[in-house]
Amino acid sequence: MSDGAWTPLPLPILHRAVMAARLDDFADLPATLIELAGKHGRADDMTVVALRRR
Repeated sequence: MSDGAWTPLPLPILHRAVMAARLDDFADLPATLIELAGKHGRADDMTVVALRRR
């Protein structure tokens, strides 16, 4: 995530989001993480890059 997310996401929340993306559409993961991070503090634009390694 970029510097716009000032408050780190708690690891359990991050883990839940990533595991859900494995079952749903992985392409939705960045938007989901931005939404979650926004609830914990947003001071600037945020960017998320998610890569899946097989």
